[in-house]
Amino acid sequence: MNMAEPEYPEHEKLHALEGASQTVGEFMEWLKQQGISLWQEGEVLVEWRANPVDGLMRVTKTTEDLLAEFYEIDRQALEREKEQMLADIRQLQNLG
Repeated sequence: MNMAEPEYPEHEKLHALEGASQTVGEFMEWLKQQGISLWQEGEVLVEWRANPVDGLMRVTKTTEDLLAEFYEIDRQALEREKEQMLADIRQLQNLG
């Protein structure tokens, strides 16, 4: 790995967004509690459920998925980084 690149880039990106993403996530959860849903016009995709009225589709993605998409966080890469962090910690513990 290039020394200028962060060791865990997705985690660093997530950490930098922590305050903003937390606020947006709390707002999204508040909307759900109020019975407010997100809807979008367009073709039916796997992650959307069609509403027969006016061609609108209710967004069925999770808040976490929407935040990751909005902030351009690769959730699969994030999971790989978590696994690498755990492996790194285990290796350090075995050295000590």
